[in-house]
Amino acid sequence: MAAPMVSNNSISKKTLRNIVIGNVTSAIILILITYIPFHGKSQLDIVSNPLGVTKFLSASVMFLHGILHFLTQHQSNKGQKFRLGILVKSILKSALVFAASLVFFHVIAIMFGAAFINETAETFHFAMMLSSTTVGPLLIHLQSNVESWSRVFVFESPDLGMETTVFISSITSVVGAWLGAFPIPLDWDKPWQAWPITCVLGALTGHCVGILVASVHVCLQVYKQNKFKLT
Repeated sequence: MAAPMVSNNSISKKTLRNIVIGNVTSAIILILITYIPFHGKSQLDIVSNPLGVTKFLSASVMFLHGILHFLTQHQSNKGQKFRLGILVKSILKSALVFAASLVFFHVIAIMFGAAFINETAETFHFAMMLSSTTVGPLLIHLQSNVESWSRVFVFESPDLGMETTVFISSITSVVGAWLGAFPIPLDWDKPWQAWPITCVLGALTGHCVGILVASVHVCLQVYKQNKFKLT
C-alpha cells in the first residue's frame, strides 16, 4: 500500500526569512520594471513593444524564481552528489513540460476568444507569460515530479516553503490573466487595450500579488505553530 502524500510544514527561521525577503523583493522588481516604463515610449514599454517586453518579463519571472530556489534549497542539497546525466535529463523533461504548457495555454486563449489565425504571435506571447508565472516556477521549485504536483494541487497540501508560494501564485496568475481580459472589448480606444497587453499585465500582477499573499500566509502559519508549541 502506498504511503499517503503529506507535506512538510516545518520551516527554519533562515528559510522563512529567505522566502519572505525573496518573494517581496521579486514582486517589487517585477512591478517596477513593468509599470515604470509604462507609456514611456521605450523598448521596455509594453505598450510600445508588447512582444519584446513580454519575453523580457517572462524571462525575469523565471530568473527571479531561480534565485529564490537557490536561496531556499541550496542548504538542503549540500552533500548530494552532482550527476550530470540526471541534471540533463531533468532539464530536458522540464523543457518538454514547459513547451507543452505553451501549447496548452495558447489553445485555451483561442477557446476563450483569441483569434485563431490572426495575432498568432500575440497569443503565443501571452501563453509564454502565463506559462512563466504558473508552470515555470513549478518546474524550478518542484521539478517535473508528478507526485509533488499532485500533492500541491490535487490534494492541496503544499509545504510552508516555496510550494505554498507557487501554489498560490499560480492560481492568482490565472485569475489575473482572466481579469485582464475585461478592458479589451471596452470602447475606450486606448493603445494599452490591444491584445494581449492587459492579459499579460494581469497575469504578472496576479503573480506578484500571489507571492506576497503567500509570504504573509507562511508567516502567519509559522506564528500559529510556534504559539501552539508554547501553550
